[in-house]
Amino acid sequence: MNKILNFNNFYIINEGKDDSKMSLQVSEKLKKILIKIYNEPIARKIIDNIGNYGYELSYIDIDKDSKYASFITIDRIDRIKDNFWENPYRQVMTWGRLINKLFPNEFTNMDIDRFYNRYRPEIDVKDDSRFEIVRGEDIKYWYLEDNWSDNTNSCMRHKKCQDFFGIYTNNPEKCGLLIHHSSKNKIIGRALVWNNIIKPSGDTLENRCPYTFMDRVYTPDAQIAAAFQKYAIDNNWIYRPFSSETFLMNGEKKTSMITTRLKPMDYKYYPYVDTLYYYTPETGRASSNPGIPALNPDNKRPFKKYQLRRQDGGKEQIDG
Repeated sequence: MNKILNFNNFYIINEGKDDSKMSLQVSEKLKKILIKIYNEPIARKIIDNIGNYGYELSYIDIDKDSKYASFITIDRIDRIKDNFWENPYRQVMTWGRLINKLFPNEFTNMDIDRFYNRYRPEIDVKDDSRFEIVRGEDIKYWYLEDNWSDNTNSCMRHKKCQDFFGIYTNNPEKCGLLIHHSSKNKIIGRALVWNNIIKPSGDTLENRCPYTFMDRVYTPDAQIAAAFQKYAIDNNWIYRPFSSETFLMNGEKKTSMITTRLKPMDYKYYPYVDTLYYYTPETGRASSNPGIPALNPDNKRPFKKYQLRRQDGGKEQIDG
């Protein structure tokens, strides 16, 4: 027997289906966000299943507390006479629990964390006005802990480290610092930004479309960290996801290594470098990979190469 259900001023014919299930519906506001982050597998799964039948909860929306999702369960449908999106019968749940309810055993906790870290900035960050890219001597200024509104736990934040940043400040055309202002005179996040990245793996278009790479994000605030990642995605940059050595672009793996060319120069001091820590001073090559040893044409010997992972401003010379 067919059953006609009145769902918020439109009708769905339930042709002999289990009355304990309903079709998946999401609000227009949430749908716009999910479309924007469609590269995320969970966002894609939700969008692709809108209107499909077989769910115990539906009418999913962003709760007033944006950490949660709101929804209606099938057992409360009959109590609602008018607007499904605004009524006291709606319930709230964390996104992790909701995703596991919709798609049991389909996504890992890592998948859910990745989705949430991409979704949340779309709610919290209204514009990019607090972001700024600085170059040259300004990089030193914003590394200094006195100019932060909170502790960064960075080994390079101290005054004694101010002489370490020559490799950054002397290459303004290749290296900048993306900062997030917490106020006019203070910041709460930073990430190095490297321009003109050379040959991401498998790509031959770098000369026509040079890439930009956002390095590791330093901030004590997880929501600000997610906002940095959103900024990189919105600008089509390559970036490192949280606590990972993978290089992504728009949520997909882009390359297995990152390289750029700086001005050939050897410095007395060096900073601790997160990603491009293999440096050849005679050629200016800075890379995440040691690469193939290159020979100096003058003496046929390999160029000296440093690994920049020391917190005291030093360097470690390596073979090749």
